[in-house]
Amino acid sequence: MRRIKTHYEFRQAQVFTPPNIVRIFWQILSNHRKSLGSVLDLGAGDGRFAKGGKFQRYLGIEIDDATPKTELPLNAKLRYGCAFAVAGRNWDAVIGNPPYVRHHYIELPWTQRVAHRFQKSLNVRFHGQANLFVYFLLLGIELSKKDGVVAMLTPYEWVSRPSAKPLRDLIDRSGWSVSVYRFRDQIFDGVMTTASISVIDKSETSGKWSFFEVSADGKICGKRQRSGSKHLVLPYAKRGECWALRGLSPGTQKVFTLTEGERIHHGLSLTDVWPCVTSLMPLPLDCTELNLAAFRKFYRDAGEKCWLIKSSEKIISPELTSYLNGVDEDSRATATCTKRDIWFAFKPFPVARLLVASAFTKFGPKIVKNVICAHHVGAVYGTFGPPSATTKLLTSLREFNFERRVVQHSGKLKKIEVRQLNSVLSDVCA
Repeated sequence: MRRIKTHYEFRQAQVFTPPNIVRIFWQILSNHRKSLGSVLDLGAGDGRFAKGGKFQRYLGIEIDDATPKTELPLNAKLRYGCAFAVAGRNWDAVIGNPPYVRHHYIELPWTQRVAHRFQKSLNVRFHGQANLFVYFLLLGIELSKKDGVVAMLTPYEWVSRPSAKPLRDLIDRSGWSVSVYRFRDQIFDGVMTTASISVIDKSETSGKWSFFEVSADGKICGKRQRSGSKHLVLPYAKRGECWALRGLSPGTQKVFTLTEGERIHHGLSLTDVWPCVTSLMPLPLDCTELNLAAFRKFYRDAGEKCWLIKSSEKIISPELTSYLNGVDEDSRATATCTKRDIWFAFKPFPVARLLVASAFTKFGPKIVKNVICAHHVGAVYGTFGPPSATTKLLTSLREFNFERRVVQHSGKLKKIEVRQLNSVLSDVCA
């Protein structure tokens, strides 16, 4: 993962691929190609992938000024420039460790240009929701030969996330085989994602997807499904009679949510705020209701963010007006706030019947009945449906094994998407 210059309006420190991961990468790729003619490395960093592979010619493209720490092999060259400016479609293999940049941080004009490019070259349509590494995978497909191979270090999430579906559909239409090697452990410090080595073999016509798990020392074992278990990944579904809604994003929790101490400090009364939760982590595992006692003990008295300011109201108190006037420009200079006519006038969500954590480590997320009618914010989902179904939903969701049906996010951390939760809710309400 490297710093991306203003081509993508994103900057971050370089994180180079560890040497043992480079070795594992070439070990895996050698299972698909014993030797290679030409190799193109997109986002080559200091050129460390130029060592260890069997190829006749290597060209590394790097947008940052990363001087090689050691001499490159005689058949390898490193060139500085933008990977998306590379011409030609005659590479035997396109490899790389592309930047793990979320789509929120990529400037829209660039996204539109590259989406138009791939629509013309690969007949694939994207709508601006894909993360940057997905575009690198598409670039590898575009620049490689008809029987070439694309192999990149990517987040594992692309095998199931809706934002990468156009890429998966292209692969399926073309009949190429895909092998994905998911790392069991975190291999990049400070990068909260499950890494994998994804190999797209364009010489294959079976259309087969294979999934493996690999340890940091290179030991590989096979897995049966994308989920990493024998069970299928939860499908994505639209809203039904019972449905879920992601947490409110008012602009910045720093401004719009307060602790009890912050509320008192700013002179706000309880009529200026709604109770809210930004996380279910403070609640014990055996807690099934967010009632007044639980709210007071685990949120208000524990110093957690527990109040959502009522800045969306048509009439707000002098005290809340004073608080909002005191917010500095840097704190309110978020994309969400700057797009509004009145920076603090967010649109509140309806109150959910159940609150569901979006992330968990074992079995399933925390789920509680929303007795005090708290607003769900950020990483907390809310569920909606007939009042008569609330108790049934709570019991069924807490008994459902989400762990074996979702893709691993980072380390032991797992996340469920809203539309995946919709599919479970639909089954329960049916």
